[in-house]
Amino acid sequence: MKSVVNKAYMAEDQPRYRFDPREKYSGSSPCSSDEYSSYSSENDQGQIFRSSSRSPGPPATRSPQNLEGHQGSAEMENDKSKEPSQKDPISEGEFLPDDIKQIIGDDPHTKTPATVLIHQSIASRWSHILRNGIPRDELSSLLESLPVPSNLPELSAPKLNPEISEIINNPQKTKDSYYTSLQDRTAAGLSALAQALSVFIVESENLDGKIKDEVLPKIWEAGRIFASLFHRLSMTRRSNILPSLHPTVKKLVLGVNPSDHLFGENLAERIKAKRGIEGLAKVLKPTRPNLSHCNVLVRTDNTTALASVNKMGSVRHKEFNDLARKIWQWCEERDIWLLASYIQSKENVEADRASRLLPTDTEWMLGPDFFTKIRPASPTGEEPYPGSREVIRKAFQRQGIPESALNTTLNSLSEGTIRQYGITYKAWWSFCESIHESPFNVNSKSVILFFEKLLSSTTNRFNAFNSHRAALSLISDQPIGRNMLVKRYLKGIFRQRPPAPRYQTTWDPQIVLDYLETTTGSDLKAQSFKLVTLLTLATGQRLQTISTIRIPNITMSAEGARVRISDFIKTTSPNSAQPCLHLPFFDAKPSLCAARCLQTYIELTKDLRSTDSDKLFVCYKKPHKPATKQTLSRWVKETLTSAGVDTTIFKPHSTRHASTSAADRKGLAIECIRKTAGWTSKSTTFAKFYKLPLAQTGNFLHTVFDQSEDN
Repeated sequence: MKSVVNKAYMAEDQPRYRFDPREKYSGSSPCSSDEYSSYSSENDQGQIFRSSSRSPGPPATRSPQNLEGHQGSAEMENDKSKEPSQKDPISEGEFLPDDIKQIIGDDPHTKTPATVLIHQSIASRWSHILRNGIPRDELSSLLESLPVPSNLPELSAPKLNPEISEIINNPQKTKDSYYTSLQDRTAAGLSALAQALSVFIVESENLDGKIKDEVLPKIWEAGRIFASLFHRLSMTRRSNILPSLHPTVKKLVLGVNPSDHLFGENLAERIKAKRGIEGLAKVLKPTRPNLSHCNVLVRTDNTTALASVNKMGSVRHKEFNDLARKIWQWCEERDIWLLASYIQSKENVEADRASRLLPTDTEWMLGPDFFTKIRPASPTGEEPYPGSREVIRKAFQRQGIPESALNTTLNSLSEGTIRQYGITYKAWWSFCESIHESPFNVNSKSVILFFEKLLSSTTNRFNAFNSHRAALSLISDQPIGRNMLVKRYLKGIFRQRPPAPRYQTTWDPQIVLDYLETTTGSDLKAQSFKLVTLLTLATGQRLQTISTIRIPNITMSAEGARVRISDFIKTTSPNSAQPCLHLPFFDAKPSLCAARCLQTYIELTKDLRSTDSDKLFVCYKKPHKPATKQTLSRWVKETLTSAGVDTTIFKPHSTRHASTSAADRKGLAIECIRKTAGWTSKSTTFAKFYKLPLAQTGNFLHTVFDQSEDN
């Protein structure tokens, strides 16, 4: 019996297992948690030992006393069959609580990839193209039939910059040409998709719901994928060429997106500017280590380097800005004040001679062909006009206002004032360039010369010169407006070109009211024109005030409408009340009632007004954005023209003159006119400029010569 046991061990050391079909199994392993799996191992004598373990493992866990022939094995199996079956929590991985499954996720082995079926006729034809491609002649004609849309030039494959083409080898050029052809084919596919998508969008109202929900999204996603592929091809072309570029050029082009050219536009100019700033940084290296507490003048023919240094940075190129900041930080540590001055290239003899002494392998230069293209286009070296807001900002900085307080100080000026002063600053900037003076060096002599130039070249009257004086006083370090010489000169302009009001007469509002009374259109355009014109005539307010009306500030009552103005307007000042417009119902002529017209307009536009704006007036064309003051001005002008008012003489603002003058002619108290139109109780503006007689239409000659009534 001992030998049998030993042979049994030998048989299990190198088992030959076979599955017993009489037994059942379930799950992912041949062993079930409910039933014992039966495996048999046959030894050399043909004896079979039953294993009641869950898996065919080594017999190390068994006791030799239990392996005494068939009887022992059977008894052991019978004993274990009586024990209740238990599930192993480690092996039974399928039985997981929902919260645990949410943490560890689904079993990836149980997932099946999504399958999509297309029409068999498409599959068979595309399968042939995928294996064999499209014949060259057919492909050429196909590409010609799908040109790049004229309003999407970005769909053309970017051209290789000529500067780059000169330095790469032929294999790289061939490879780039190959990727360019791929982009051309991708562009043709995108063009086809875009044309189909455009048709669907134009005919969207006539499309079936299934096409909108299923076809359009697929076409759109296909277009996005092709557009992404087109961009990826451009970046692949760049990555193939970048290793061949100089590190300086590589750093310069990395942050530039492809445009008409692969590495951006004006690459030669950007390279030249970059080298100029780097050369300037080398010039600043001190000849002795203790250089400090001094002024340094750098003369250069590179205008980009000059501007970057004098402005202490650059707004167009980040790398120029960073380098300029490093230069100024270096100077600040040594108490060095730096100034860059322009010198013409033909006069820059010393720098030219020094550059020719450098070893040829330490510097690189542009090819002669490209240099001849760049040289005629070199700028004059004068700093370009930066805009009125930037001029005022720089002036405030020079006057000592801290950087953190600049924005707050700029808010003291309205946008209209900044735009008006911009006319002065642009002309002043050009004048200072002609006399080679700094625009911020505002002195009495230069101001008088500037005014004299304007006096001889324009027909401006005293009012315009007074506005120029105010603009220049704002950026001057000294009170130039109170300078005796400037005041004396302006007095001469006052006598030579005295101020004159825009209008000597005004028009009769009844002409426009008669026209509006016949306007009965219910469309949005007609209601918009009618309401804004009625409001200007009924209130005497400026169009700027009318444009700021908001829906929440309108209160309707049995007497009429009450409109509060909460926005900042021209007459807003500290300790002064904002205007409040009263529009009583005009029962005598309902068609001219501004309050009723206001109600109709609000009801007509309630579904058109966007949720992010509560302005009263919206554009009558889609997408119905809030109407600006300029838009309202055009509406009033068209209404006046249609009513018969001569708009070549009278502007939209003349409604303020016409309404207030009409109220005065009909005997309304001057205090009521001032209060309604927004003037203070002590204001003389109405009496000086707005109280005008009607334009006379009678003809003296016809009256004298007409003898039809002489009998």
